[in-house]
Amino acid sequence: MSFSPPKRPPTLWERLLAMEEPPPWGQFTAISVCTISIFCFIVATIVTLPDGLLFASAEERWLALNLGAALSILLLLFRFRQPKQFAALRFSLPSPLQRVLYFIGWGLLLSFSLDLIGQILTGRILPPLELIDTFTQRVDLSLTAWLLAALFMLAGQPLVEETMLRGILYPAMRARLKGNAGLWVAILSNALAHTILHNALYGGLGRQADLVQYWLVIIAPFLAGFAFTLARVLSQSTLGAVLVHVGASVGALLKVFLI
Repeated sequence: MSFSPPKRPPTLWERLLAMEEPPPWGQFTAISVCTISIFCFIVATIVTLPDGLLFASAEERWLALNLGAALSILLLLFRFRQPKQFAALRFSLPSPLQRVLYFIGWGLLLSFSLDLIGQILTGRILPPLELIDTFTQRVDLSLTAWLLAALFMLAGQPLVEETMLRGILYPAMRARLKGNAGLWVAILSNALAHTILHNALYGGLGRQADLVQYWLVIIAPFLAGFAFTLARVLSQSTLGAVLVHVGASVGALLKVFLI
């Protein structure tokens, strides 16, 4: 009677490099949809804030971001409305309640880890760039501003960002470029998208950038994007990445109250 030893579980690196079934869309479609989503936010800002960000209230700024997220979601629903396309986005998890709490917990841990790294690099603990104005004005903010901020941070941003970057762009790039190249293009796209949006919506690095600005605009988004991509790969689910992002956003909102 022959005996076969149990198979060695794959390492983290092997799981990262493991190929998935190619999605029913190509890299051109993925890049196009992500680009249009960025323009959705820019258009929403122009429409909602005709006088510009400098003269807008907190309520108006958060309304613009939520409108951008809503336009992006409508774009997704229209472009990926076929059952095969929607299934390929991977919005499913086994054992829903347990896994939801698990991924949100990892998101909270990610938020606190970024705080630690940010403290080491800049000497300060700061919320994400989206929340900087909210942080500085938190004493004077209205309930409407807080609700709009929570809606965007806990729903709009995680859903749009993870669907675009991890649900659509990531599998297309992995299928096209294979192995390491596809993995790193998907990760770097997160930092690039944030840099474009942050420069368009918040002034970004500005003319006299310092380490704090580089941290908020480039370094922190890159590290977060790497972590969100890990969640997508290891869970084989875009929803897993969304939930980790939600957990990170919960941690970011807590910082606004606690710092």
